[in-house]
Amino acid sequence: MLSMPRPGSGVANPDGDLVIVPVSQYSFETKKTNKTIYISPLDSTVNPIEFPLVNGGEAFWLDSRTLGHVVNKNIFAVTLNYDATGFAAGSSSFVRVPRAPYLVGSFPMGSGPTNFKFTGSKKVHASPNQKDDLQHILVFSANVYPDDDLNTVKEQDEKWENRGNSALVYDELFVRHWDEYATDKKTRLFSVELNWKGDSLGGTWTLGTDYFKVLEHTEHSISSTRQKTRVSLVLLVLFRMSTSFQGGLVPRELTIGHQGATHLSVFSPDGRWVAWAEMAEDGYESDRAVLVLYDLKTNKRWYLTQDWDRSVQSIEFANDGDGSNPTVFVTASEHAYAKVFSFTIPDFVTSEAVSKPKQPKFPTPKAITHSGSVHGAQALHNGKLVFSRSSYSGPNIVYLASGVSTADGNVNFTRVERITQFGVKELKGKLLDHGEQFWFKGAEMGRDVQGWVFKPHGYGSSGDVADDSADGTKKHDKKEKKWPAVFLIHGGPQGAWEDGWSTRWNPNVFAQQGYFVIAVNPTGSTGFGQDYRVSMPHPLGKMFFLLNRNRAMESGDHTAVESVYQYLSNFAKQHGLNTKIVRDQLVAEYGVPASLLEQTRLKVVP
Repeated sequence: MLSMPRPGSGVANPDGDLVIVPVSQYSFETKKTNKTIYISPLDSTVNPIEFPLVNGGEAFWLDSRTLGHVVNKNIFAVTLNYDATGFAAGSSSFVRVPRAPYLVGSFPMGSGPTNFKFTGSKKVHASPNQKDDLQHILVFSANVYPDDDLNTVKEQDEKWENRGNSALVYDELFVRHWDEYATDKKTRLFSVELNWKGDSLGGTWTLGTDYFKVLEHTEHSISSTRQKTRVSLVLLVLFRMSTSFQGGLVPRELTIGHQGATHLSVFSPDGRWVAWAEMAEDGYESDRAVLVLYDLKTNKRWYLTQDWDRSVQSIEFANDGDGSNPTVFVTASEHAYAKVFSFTIPDFVTSEAVSKPKQPKFPTPKAITHSGSVHGAQALHNGKLVFSRSSYSGPNIVYLASGVSTADGNVNFTRVERITQFGVKELKGKLLDHGEQFWFKGAEMGRDVQGWVFKPHGYGSSGDVADDSADGTKKHDKKEKKWPAVFLIHGGPQGAWEDGWSTRWNPNVFAQQGYFVIAVNPTGSTGFGQDYRVSMPHPLGKMFFLLNRNRAMESGDHTAVESVYQYLSNFAKQHGLNTKIVRDQLVAEYGVPASLLEQTRLKVVP
């Protein structure tokens, strides 16, 4: 499994006819991880072509026939030649790289640029090489010193390394993130122009030399403070950076300043709407993420999924032209699957001519997918949707949904095609278990709790009997064979066992070794509603308390009663509380008869 390909999410080009998939694969022979970009047509099922990333790096679309590849400090352009008719004519490969990658430009040494976002053209052209007469801006993050200057990073790095000692002095937390100590270097956002020189027949890209500090004209920065989670969303107009902000187009904050974390900000294709996911409570990283829609025309905001008991994980506007009521796709976890949902923004939001209801009712997002874990949903200009989906039985596969239909304000698709085949060859004959869901009533308040079982190969077959005789032959009484079981507990604790591929946490690793695997999503797990997610104060001790409470109430078992009381005493001591007060509260809340508690040998703390 460790040597299997690990595909990321597919990303389609602006014209919607090609998709790139980053893939890493470890080799036990060379003891190295090889990285490759696979380029696949979206209108056929032929094998994709490989573009090896010998030195690693990141890749993104510059236009529909050019990839940008950043490795170390250099950015290269990879030109593609795509002939959609070649396959029909019998060509074995109709996506080609006709020329060697050429250098677009170089970033300042030592800055380590990453997280690239390119604001290239979204327009579909008659010729793939045709470009809009617009600025093309590349936004990225980089680690810089307090002067926020990309050009001085290398010099300051050398000065730091040669400072003559290894002492580190801190006057605030946190001093270390995982295995890296915090230094004066901080992550900042920058932008730079990419210039196109050529015509519809071809040309070249070049990297600009003027780097713009995106947040320089705001009071915001990328904070390293981890006690708070509040994140502001700022709208900036990036154009002609050499003349700074013209015409009074200054940065403005779209968030109200009292929210928690915000993320996933996206623009609608027509530029009128901005949407993002927002948490209400500052400092609580597992709060429910609600989709907020902001109208740049009227400066109104709408909390579209406030009444939907799911947490938004990604947002994508449908590429439906100048539609008066845009369609929105979101992904969210639901009952141990990561699904794609859709809904249409109602009239009273999009039109000033329609009066707002006194109690506005927003449409409930409807699921488009119903299995696996979906990532990277991307709406195409032709009404199609491309997404990547993994499952317990295989890694990410790129799919293309088409045949769009609309009913009751929700979009659905009549056809879903599989585009890539990653892992199919490696997993052939492995007989991985897809996982089987089960539900039961939990210990607290009768909640419905979900779990998975994974059965080892051969479980439940006609030959599933015990080898009890001395000579190894099977007894005729068909005694059922006993299988070893393993119970998996997910971390977080606000996470979930979801139907998705994982190299690190994969129940099939145990099932393939002959274990019957049980993986439960107890209270605190995600994807079962916010109340379910937050109902887990002191989870391990409370679960132990509840189980023993039930045992004590049913049988009067003194050991169970003492366990309940021990939990109560520890809880009180840890929180500086009087045990008697806490006992009385828990008796009232959880229904443990006081008479049972009085039977224990433990004394009540006065």
